[in-house]
Amino acid sequence: MDAAEALRIGLVSKVFPDEELNAQTMAFARRLADGPPIALRYIKNNLVAAEGFNMDAYLDQEARNMMRCFQTEDSKEAIQAFKEKRAPVFKGI
Repeated sequence: MDAAEALRIGLVSKVFPDEELNAQTMAFARRLADGPPIALRYIKNNLVAAEGFNMDAYLDQEARNMMRCFQTEDSKEAIQAFKEKRAPVFKGI
């Protein structure tokens, strides 16, 4: 299977020419590194839990983690940055 077919059937979400792969990978890594660390940690936690929890337990955990995220300084920063039309600066608190 070639890359175009893998993209077409949804096996991969993006395809880049060889000469762009490193730059695109680094750009994606930078976006993750600049993201909200607490929220990203809870997202990872939720994905792992999705494998082993029943739906009710999973949704309870998702709700708890969402509330935890909303209580962080990073959440306040994200809202303020959105209002000010600027990129947020997350601190992990």
